[in-house]
Amino acid sequence: MTVTSEVSRSGPYNGNGATTVFPYEFKIFTAADLLVTEVDLDGIETTLVNGVDYTVDGVLSDDGGDVTLTAALTGDGTDAGSHKLTIRRVLDATQTMNLRSQGKISAEVLERAHDRAIMLIQQLVDERNRSLRLIESEAGSELLTLLPPLAERKGRTQGYDATTGQPVMFSTANTAISAAMEAVVQAATLALARAAMGPWGDALVTSTGGSTARSLANRAADVQNVKDFGAVADGITNNTTFFQDAVDAMPSGGVLLIPPGDYAFTGTVELASNIAVVGIGRPILRLTSNPQTGIFHADGESDIDIQGVDFIGTNVSSAPATPERLVYLVNSSRLRVRDCGFSASIYGVHFQTCTDILVNGNIAHDIISHNDLSAGYGFLLALDCDRFSVSDNIFFNISRHAVYVSAGSSRGVIDGNTVNHCGSVALDVYATAAQNPCQDIVISNNVVRDIYGAVSPRGIGIAVNVRRISIVNNLIDTTVQYGIAVEGASGGLEGVDNPRQIRISGNEVFSPGINGIWCYSANDLVVEDNRIVGGATGIIINGNGASTGDFCRRASVHGNTLQDCTSYGLNISGAGVTACTLGNNTFRDCAINWNIPSNVPMSSWVYQGRTRTLPFHALAIAASATVNANGPAANIVYYVGEKALHALAISVRMTGAPTAGTVTFTITSNGSPVASLSVQFATGEYYKAVQIPPGTIILSDGTDIGVEVAASAGFTPSGTRNASISLTLGEAT
Repeated sequence: MTVTSEVSRSGPYNGNGATTVFPYEFKIFTAADLLVTEVDLDGIETTLVNGVDYTVDGVLSDDGGDVTLTAALTGDGTDAGSHKLTIRRVLDATQTMNLRSQGKISAEVLERAHDRAIMLIQQLVDERNRSLRLIESEAGSELLTLLPPLAERKGRTQGYDATTGQPVMFSTANTAISAAMEAVVQAATLALARAAMGPWGDALVTSTGGSTARSLANRAADVQNVKDFGAVADGITNNTTFFQDAVDAMPSGGVLLIPPGDYAFTGTVELASNIAVVGIGRPILRLTSNPQTGIFHADGESDIDIQGVDFIGTNVSSAPATPERLVYLVNSSRLRVRDCGFSASIYGVHFQTCTDILVNGNIAHDIISHNDLSAGYGFLLALDCDRFSVSDNIFFNISRHAVYVSAGSSRGVIDGNTVNHCGSVALDVYATAAQNPCQDIVISNNVVRDIYGAVSPRGIGIAVNVRRISIVNNLIDTTVQYGIAVEGASGGLEGVDNPRQIRISGNEVFSPGINGIWCYSANDLVVEDNRIVGGATGIIINGNGASTGDFCRRASVHGNTLQDCTSYGLNISGAGVTACTLGNNTFRDCAINWNIPSNVPMSSWVYQGRTRTLPFHALAIAASATVNANGPAANIVYYVGEKALHALAISVRMTGAPTAGTVTFTITSNGSPVASLSVQFATGEYYKAVQIPPGTIILSDGTDIGVEVAASAGFTPSGTRNASISLTLGEAT
């Protein structure tokens, strides 16, 4: 044969976790002529063993053969993610041909010996190609190619003599870098090294694509890493001074960088204007004592951004007179708190007299109460905060309020938050008559669940001196008291102590402990398109009137759905309710659909379900006068479902003892009389019911029904709205 190819190695091959057979493309004389190596992902090379790690075929074949591994080569087939296999021909440097004197010479034996010699030459070429070499124009010599002895090489670094180019060894004590750099290398501190470098210590550099050259020190100052100032993230060391030093060293517009870890504090860090506090890897900032001004505090500053940090309090409720805060920002503007966590404290974040506030994407949990069960706020916006957005935050296990807006704070949005397990009003807006009103606030798209506790456990509450508040598209599920509450001060000054211009629209309230929506002593209410399921009463509009100074004027209640209420679907009560309009409300299986004064107009009422009684207005029945039992509008529509119901009886209950007389009921359907019944009252008799023959009045889906009431001349009841009329419904037997 001849050796016509210079190939003496195959590979490297990438492993894929499945392949075990790898080819080699050169001739070998024995399987021992192959050197098979595997390199792992860390660059560690291992020589494989023939007969243990692999087998060989193709010995003496001019075209080579295959190496078959006993286990698949690890990897994903890519250069970065695979072990690599290399196959190389490595012959022993021996000559095994023996020619005898006067003996025969075999051409095949001679050719094989020559082939082996060429293969050894190729082996040397391969090794040379992987070695350091002098360039062609330099002649080699023993001086330039020999390394110093072993004793001189130990623990040292190789270099080359500046004059002769001879390989020499250097130690860290006598490294011949240069006379200038020797002082830099030997400097004990960074400051001394920079001083030793002279002008190079403050060398100016320009970033790629930039136009301004700056020193490295100047560039590094843009981001102050708290660990550069001594901060220790062990959860024990007090880091207050270290963090304050970092803040004080920052240029305007800089970044305070907090690496991962647990940082303890016993005092307060005073933030400056134009600062971004950025946590990397969710660092924990933990109070180990109780500074009432918080871990972070600012007074009179602006443009502060806090993000990516978890704040944890002492979890001690028996605090001093001023309760514990985690972050306390006062008289400041353009503030952002984003993607942070707050727990185990009495206040998460307290904003006071601040403007332009963004609170977004945070998690507040396990917020505790103060000694007297006051406080316990996720986020508090107090004393005339203006222009705020509290959105997309998550709250759970909050002792009092998730969000509390008070004392004149206005022009804000509370949107898209989720609240679970809160001990008082979850989302609360409140101002007293002595304070500026809270106004122009939208509370929307929030989810509030499981509101417990003994102090006003309500989903959403607004109270006293508030105006122009919209509560829209919220979901409230399971409250001990009210789903939504609008409350004026009892006996207060109208126009100051009561909410006004309030819109409650598109909300869903499930399982309120008492009422779905409760409105007391509030003016200019719009309650529309809400759905209430469960509770005692779906919607209450209440104002006691002149006796207590509590009025509820100009309420519009339209398009609501009231279902499964155990008392009333809708209750309009109190002499202080005036100019109230109702319409297009739907009732489903409420115990009593409504209780409404006769002076309140109704239109397009809808009943659904198999209610046993169909109540009408409370009436003022006067002698020789006819009134409509369903109020000024006579259109009442009743939906009974799959099976029609019969009107079986009509009843009247007096609130004051009448004289003897007769009350006549004319029942209409679709505007036409269908039955007339008379009830004889004896003197002092309060209640009477008259049976209606089955089939006289049949209520099927969409029945329009009305009742007109007239009294005889001698009938003299006492009081106003002195009679309640109802039809008893059921299936005919």
